[in-house]
Amino acid sequence: MTKVDLSNFQALANNGTFCVAPFTSLYVDTRDNMKVCCISGSNFGVYNKDVPLIDQYNSEEIKQLRSGLVNGKRNKACNYCYDNDLVGIVSLRTRLNGLYEHWWNQYFKKINDDFSVEELEIKYLDIRFSNKCNLKCRTCSIGFSSSGYRDWETDRKSTRLNSSHSAKSRMPSSA
Repeated sequence: MTKVDLSNFQALANNGTFCVAPFTSLYVDTRDNMKVCCISGSNFGVYNKDVPLIDQYNSEEIKQLRSGLVNGKRNKACNYCYDNDLVGIVSLRTRLNGLYEHWWNQYFKKINDDFSVEELEIKYLDIRFSNKCNLKCRTCSIGFSSSGYRDWETDRKSTRLNSSHSAKSRMPSSA
């Protein structure tokens, strides 16, 4: 494989797949699954407090993801952004690339040939320690809000009871 010029950010950003998130971001969900961003469709590992974070951030999975995105290869983990780009919605990939372009000009020098990074320079860190939350934001998932989950569970039980009742009322009576 030909070595890509990491110093040419515009060429990378215009290849249709490149994203700085695997180099700048870390998302850990409530089950300790690690992703490059909160909308990624795939995990690159499970957080392990006994393993240095730099080692986890340089796992084979994430190095392959970085290499692929740099070399113009689509990754299914990034389909949400690709789909947004396709229909003209500004994707997180596009926003992050724009936000961190100035930073990349220094950082790319710290990327090894195998796409591991020499040091952590996480710019976007999102850790969800649990789903304990007393808010019920409409934009949030029940997986991230214990209060929202309780409402969902109540609604689900209520819907099941109402469906059962209305089904019985439609049954012909035996007269």
